[in-house]
Amino acid sequence: MTKTDEDDKKSPVDGHDDNRNSLGGKVRKQGGRKGKRASKAIDQKTKLERSRQSARECRARKKEKYQLLEEMVEGKEKDVLDLRKQLESLKKQLSNGVLPKPEDILPVVKEQPSEDQVNLEKNS
Repeated sequence: MTKTDEDDKKSPVDGHDDNRNSLGGKVRKQGGRKGKRASKAIDQKTKLERSRQSARECRARKKEKYQLLEEMVEGKEKDVLDLRKQLESLKKQLSNGVLPKPEDILPVVKEQPSEDQVNLEKNS
């Protein structure tokens, strides 16, 4: 728009644009709802895509968590087998009349939990 076009739109009495009404001075919207419908469709598509991405990320986190839990279970099962072997060995020693060595009786020193295990326990 040129300067003269802007001057033509202003009313000579109050100097306001023609797009303002006399009651509140609010600007009237032009073009109706067509713009809103188009933006709503875009918003819906964007929202749907964000939802799908969030669901993918959630499934990935869940899969990782279950894999970590399975690894922990395998480790615990191995520990149980080792302890059962140790128990059988100690029983054989006792049945033969031999006292077991104190280091054979003491519990096995466990490793410190890994960083993943600590994070899993915090998140649970």
